[in-house]
Amino acid sequence: YSSSEFRISSPVVINSFFLDFIESNFVDFIVIYTDGSVSLLLTGYFFYIPNLHISFTSNLPPSSSFFTDECFAIIEALNFISSFQIKSF
Repeated sequence: YSSSEFRISSPVVINSFFLDFIESNFVDFIVIYTDGSVSLLLTGYFFYIPNLHISFTSNLPPSSSFFTDECFAIIEALNFISSFQIKSF
């Protein structure tokens, strides 16, 4: 796929392509999903490690930005896995 083809593709196609890429190129790695969310009432972040059945979520002050939420999700995930013997995340 080219970038112009991705722009007109459905989210289902893009997600499928992404998962195929991850599964093909990072066979021995454990995937961590992160997300940040901002709304009028609440901001927060989340990480999920499906292979280990682990998830974590927390809130941030309402003044936090989407970028800050995303960064906190990544930092929390990295802090969480830093003590693991497995290093292929």
